[in-house]
Amino acid sequence: MRTFGDAVWWTCSTLATVGYGDIAPVTPMGRLIAVGIMACGLALLGTVAGSFSSWLIQVLSREDSEMPPGS
Repeated sequence: MRTFGDAVWWTCSTLATVGYGDIAPVTPMGRLIAVGIMACGLALLGTVAGSFSSWLIQVLSREDSEMPPGS
């Protein structure tokens, strides 16, 4: 990466999980920042998936509890 534009492109492609590999950080600080961005992306994805799963389980358990006994 040689310019700020390269860094922005790399960040966007990494967060979009397409990571083409044509641009990669080469300095230790750049790689540290890259690892941080990747970790944040994974944490965000896990949070969204966990929240959706929790919501879905609550909706399904409410439907089960509203059904009359013996149904």
